[in-house]
Parts: sequence; structure tokens; C-alpha cells
Amino acid sequence: MDFFNILIIAHIAGGGVSLLIGTVVLFLKKGTRLHKLLGNIFYYGLLLASLVALPMSYLHTNYFLFIIGVFTAYMLISGRRYMVTKGKPQWQDWALTGIMFSFALAFLGLSAYQFFLG
Repeated sequence: MDFFNILIIAHIAGGGVSLLIGTVVLFLKKGTRLHKLLGNIFYYGLLLASLVALPMSYLHTNYFLFIIGVFTAYMLISGRRYMVTKGKPQWQDWALTGIMFSFALAFLGLSAYQFFLG
């Protein structure tokens, strides 16, 4: 089994767990102990899937899937940070936003480059 197949297994496992758990969490009362526990499992499963997608998209060059992985990881991390800080941003949040803004500019540049290549 090669490295890419190991990444696929981890990606499917994280994504599958988050898909199933996320469906259950939707029907639970917000704030309960079970909701928080399953929400954490959902978070880490989807974070695993999105972070594993980055080297996968590099090994089998696919810019679109790389962008999806970056945006998913950003949304997960910034959502968790929002819950932790109760909506009051700290320097880490501004740094995360700046990093994501840099990625957004790079993605725009890459798309313009690809567009002009035809």
C-alpha cells in the first residue's frame, strides 16, 4: 500500500465520520453534553479530512481540491476560534484571517494565470 492510499483511507474515514456524526448532531438539542461531544468528533473528523486533502491534491495535482481543503480547514478553525473567544477576535484570529487572505490572493492569481494560458 503506497502513501497516497493511506491518505485516501484517512480522508474517507475522517469525512465519513464527520458526515454521519454531523447528521446526528443536527437533531440534538444545542449545548447538551452529547451535542458537544459529537460536535468535537465532527470537528476533528472533518479537520482530518480537509488537512489530508492537501498532500493528496499535491501528489495528484489538483488545484481545485487543494483550494477546497484550505477553505474547509479555514472555516473549521475560524468557527472553533469564534466559539472559544465568544466572538471577540484576538491576534490569532487576525493572523488566521491574514493567512487566508494571502491564500485567496494566490488562488485568484493562479486562476488568472490558468485563464490566460487557455
